[in-house]
Amino acid sequence: MVPDGVPYARLYFIKEKLGLSEEDLQALDPYREIFVRRKEQFAQRFYDVFESIPETYLILEQEGRPGFLKKTWAGWFELFFRTRLDDTMLAYLWRIGVRHVDVALDQRFSNLGFSVIRQFCHEIALSEIPHERAAPLLNIISKMLDLCLLIETEAYITKTVRCDLEMMREVADRVRMTTVSGESWPTA
Repeated sequence: MVPDGVPYARLYFIKEKLGLSEEDLQALDPYREIFVRRKEQFAQRFYDVFESIPETYLILEQEGRPGFLKKTWAGWFELFFRTRLDDTMLAYLWRIGVRHVDVALDQRFSNLGFSVIRQFCHEIALSEIPHERAAPLLNIISKMLDLCLLIETEAYITKTVRCDLEMMREVADRVRMTTVSGESWPTA
């Protein structure tokens, strides 16, 4: 761990295990702008999917600044296609996973989100990239999305476990204080 709490070594290990190389990222370079220019369309698609789910609709309804989530999602999509998956991007993904715990977002919705992203990218690649290049690029994009999902999931689990441990410590402290003070537990 480093001061900002992001376990970079572990995240780079995941990247390596996925087989995501610098050569892969370079192969995507000529096509990045094709995806970036569709960021607003992506954000709208993402919003539409989550607006149709009752549990996530409630979150969208509570959005303090209308349009903020769409802007955030469009920015995420652009960053995804502009980045080299460096420390800055890995930390950003880590913070997203932690934030999902803070807002009590069920991890299944994050998984669904990555499925929506993957489908959207497939549509773009199959419609705008020469057929012989689409399959290899989709493989690279899939590895990148897998990395993002794994990092966010790792952060989500780490934060959840940390919260659970803090709660258990608080309960144990209360039990100790009750035992020391001689108070007894109420009976039913």
